[in-house]
Amino acid sequence: MDELQKNKSLNIVISIIGILIIAITGILIFYINQNRSQSLSNSDSAYLSPPITQLAKAKIMSKSKDSITVNVSSPFQSDSTTQTVDLKININEGTNIASRDIMIPYLFSQTNPIPSSSAKFTIDDLLVNEVVNILLVEDLRFTAKNNLIAQNIIRNANSNTLSGLITEINQNTIKIKGSSLTSISEMAIYTTTFSSDTEISIDDIKGSQRLNLSDLTVGSLVTIYSTSPITDNSFTVALISVQPNLVPPANPTPSN
Repeated sequence: MDELQKNKSLNIVISIIGILIIAITGILIFYINQNRSQSLSNSDSAYLSPPITQLAKAKIMSKSKDSITVNVSSPFQSDSTTQTVDLKININEGTNIASRDIMIPYLFSQTNPIPSSSAKFTIDDLLVNEVVNILLVEDLRFTAKNNLIAQNIIRNANSNTLSGLITEINQNTIKIKGSSLTSISEMAIYTTTFSSDTEISIDDIKGSQRLNLSDLTVGSLVTIYSTSPITDNSFTVALISVQPNLVPPANPTPSN
């Protein structure tokens, strides 16, 4: 009888120990999985995101003999806010620097588009404040920010274009409140200087018309074209294209 009681007590102890082992094991597994899901490493997160090899609308902030520093919208941001980051882009003998042809839609001047796509550029041709598109050699997710190498740098075709309203007219300059078509910054005041080759024209319901400086008025909407990328708030203008007023004239009051 005593032996039976001892075996029964032993079985109860063994059962309790087994239940405790199972419970402790379950708790450990739960916490391991919980910590794993809450603390993915940067490399794990990177593998779950698409490759990052292109930088669009990168503004050149500074440059050296073999690198440029650009400011670009952060490719890692996960919310709707616009955040920017500075990246050092190294340029070597394998980097291709190219540009699309700069277009100036003259109405009267017999000037061909400025050929750029067939030209070979170097880092010396890149301008501080110019906006470019960059293709990287390696994936940005797995490369240190200062070890990035550019495979292609493409200068924007519309970087010579500015649209805005005339705010001031002087003898040989006008001031425009607007922004470059490739700018990543807010609107600013630009001072444009005329030359003997500057064309002022409009294309409206009356057809193509050549205008004079005296025909311009404060408040007019214009598109300005330069022969090179707009990187400063003062530059010489090649073409001023005045945007037609699309508001129809008021109907005359019928006479009785």
